[in-house]
Amino acid sequence: MNNIKENIVLAFFVDLFLGAISIFLAIGGGPLNVSLFVIIFHFTMKQSSVYSIATIFFSQITKIISIVASAQYQMFDMKMIPMLIILQLLAVILVQFGTRKFHQQNWKVFIQFS
Repeated sequence: MNNIKENIVLAFFVDLFLGAISIFLAIGGGPLNVSLFVIIFHFTMKQSSVYSIATIFFSQITKIISIVASAQYQMFDMKMIPMLIILQLLAVILVQFGTRKFHQQNWKVFIQFS
């Protein structure tokens, strides 16, 4: 199976399972998601990473909605949210820059020494 579109029902239940596991166990679920996407859907690591991020994003959105709906947000310090958003955006920018730099310049050297 090379594409999720070939079996949308299986994709739905795999994503539902992965989202539930990451929510109930309070983990990001990244390594689990990527490995299952590679095994079940025969994705490349890059494709699996993208789908893993999407799965985590939507499961966390669901968790945030449930926290707001049940008024549990009062337990959290809301002053930290803007700082967390800024730090996350900076982390994404740095990782993207670092990945491009590493890929362009050092990939061949890394492979030779590994």
